[in-house]
Amino acid sequence: MKNLFLLFALFSMTSFFLSCDDDDDSEITTPDVIESYVMNNFSGYEIEDIDEETLCVGTAVYEVDIENEAEDDLELVFDMEGNFLFSETEIELSQLPEAVSNAISTEYPDHVLEEAEKRDLSNGDVQYKVELEGNIDLEVLFDSEGEVICEEEE
Repeated sequence: MKNLFLLFALFSMTSFFLSCDDDDDSEITTPDVIESYVMNNFSGYEIEDIDEETLCVGTAVYEVDIENEAEDDLELVFDMEGNFLFSETEIELSQLPEAVSNAISTEYPDHVLEEAEKRDLSNGDVQYKVELEGNIDLEVLFDSEGEVICEEEE
């Protein structure tokens, strides 16, 4: 009987620790205003995923991944009130503006450019987010003139 009790206690403790992980797998309910925005502005697209994130400038946002039947992926970013901020798409490294490429070469000479994304802001401005690999991997956000807006370690 004592062995049965010990086995039960061990099982209970193991179950408890396995259930306490750092991943937050809770579902985020898509706000109605965001669903309406996608429906009205991206006909044929469906919301695939939504996450709450914090931009490197400190703004809390919803990142919404949408996809159409052709499997064209797009990420839309909204503030916490549901106002559209920007869309983000992955681009070829060769599509970066010369000013951004030059800034990377000058400001981050010991890093290798791994990935680039283009942000089309709601006000018409364009920004570029790049992933740089080096001793410390970085994500850096540039304006279209090559000025650093913010950077953070990956």
